[in-house]
Amino acid sequence: QIYLQHATAAKTAATIRNERSIYEKWLRPALGSTPVSSLRPSHLEQLILHVITQGKSAQTARHVIALVSQVWNMAQVHDVVSGENPCRRVKKPQQDSRRMRFLTPDEAVQLLHALRARSKDTYDTAILSLFAGLRAGEIHALTWVDVNFEAGTLYIRDPKNKHSRHAYISPEIAEVLESRKAERNKSDLIFPATTGALRLAVSDTF
Repeated sequence: QIYLQHATAAKTAATIRNERSIYEKWLRPALGSTPVSSLRPSHLEQLILHVITQGKSAQTARHVIALVSQVWNMAQVHDVVSGENPCRRVKKPQQDSRRMRFLTPDEAVQLLHALRARSKDTYDTAILSLFAGLRAGEIHALTWVDVNFEAGTLYIRDPKNKHSRHAYISPEIAEVLESRKAERNKSDLIFPATTGALRLAVSDTF
């Protein structure tokens, strides 16, 4: 409460919203009952590990620790704590700066050959991913209503961001769709789970 009162006077509304969000999501559940004076590097290392294992980026973990550090510094100004800020003794996770690498055409061909030998279903989804740039969730959500063979397009729903767009039906994709159309079951989904419901994950075959 003390930190937020002082921060509100010195920071933008957007920054305050962000810090409040970090506190509610990460700090309060993990450290809410821990006195600031009792904070140790081990507490912060566990917090970093928790953030990373929840699938968040190294940058998010650094933002979380940065807020702890700011709260600790203010506590020091108010003579609540003394000594070295425990955040300084914690190794901050580094952002992976490696370039995102894409498959070469030869690698894509090798992948498709391997998948075709294992599972036609997984092969078909890989075709749509490679030739239309679709993510798994978008492929799994495709229905036959979304296919416009005359225009040569697919209507893509983004289940995460609730946006939509169109993708072109390449000859490779057309071949997949035609084969699946011939095998079409009662589901409106083009790539249903074995139960006929929406798939929630990529096959282990991949």
